[in-house]
Amino acid sequence: MPIRRASLRAALPVLLLAACTRGDPALGRHVDHPEFLEDVAWAFLGGQVAIGPRYAGTKPHDRAVGWLTDQLEFRADTLIPQPFTHDTAPGKTLRMTNLLARWRPEDPRRILLVAHWDTRPKATESADPADRRLPVPGANDGASGTAVLMTLAELFRQQKPGVGVDLLFTDGDDFVDGRYLGTEHFLATMGPGYRPALAIVVGMVGDRDPWFPQDAGSRRHAPAAVRRVWGTAAAMRRDTFFVAEAVDDSAGAHLALARAGIPAALVNDPVYGPGNSYFHTVRDLPGATQSESLMLVGSVLAEVVYRGIPEQGR
Repeated sequence: MPIRRASLRAALPVLLLAACTRGDPALGRHVDHPEFLEDVAWAFLGGQVAIGPRYAGTKPHDRAVGWLTDQLEFRADTLIPQPFTHDTAPGKTLRMTNLLARWRPEDPRRILLVAHWDTRPKATESADPADRRLPVPGANDGASGTAVLMTLAELFRQQKPGVGVDLLFTDGDDFVDGRYLGTEHFLATMGPGYRPALAIVVGMVGDRDPWFPQDAGSRRHAPAAVRRVWGTAAAMRRDTFFVAEAVDDSAGAHLALARAGIPAALVNDPVYGPGNSYFHTVRDLPGATQSESLMLVGSVLAEVVYRGIPEQGR
């Protein structure tokens, strides 16, 4: 069962003091690094939702591109916009944009973290049929993973990790059922020579009842990446939330990356709201999320990145 919010609040002081210096050598060695900034992550989440639903062909979408660009240009060593187009069934061409933020771009040893920043054009799972014509606000589905990566970008600005890091913010990954347009474009752009040692896709991570089981597809295609993330979480005494049990395969960018030869672990809470009732609905609002969940995930990912790439992962 997911953990209630009160339990998470009670656990945080202990979790933040966990040492992380012992355990499996395949997890790498702890390196002192800046603390993940919970308030900053929460502000990034709220700022995205305030822009409006962020799907291609709308003014909020274009404003979000500009906002993300400004934030990342300030923090990354290199920022690579990846504009592309998508032709819809009625014959309309939409402009979309991935953003690839890089630290130590010259280093061949790389870690890739991915989150989609776009939102779903229609709230197809809303209980009220009238709401199904409305867009999803995307507080959790889009803004939460993006907020975690944006906050990591601030940490990397303050202290560069010891290996190359890429943060990929994809567009169009929630636009068409069964297609991950931004991820597909990224793979076509980067070419077959791009092979990070570790890849992690950050999905919906802001739910008020945080619960992060292991995706079965990730276990099959990226067992080493799964061990790194969940093993690090266990070393930080966060295995109450990053649980060892597996759930059925989730469709997503992690499988598209795996098919292209980049094994990627998915970090995602598969149950959003009571009975998953907020997923792809108009109820995907900041009030259904919490800053503590962003901190929980972001601090684990920061630890993974700053530990770098152990010999076993090279």
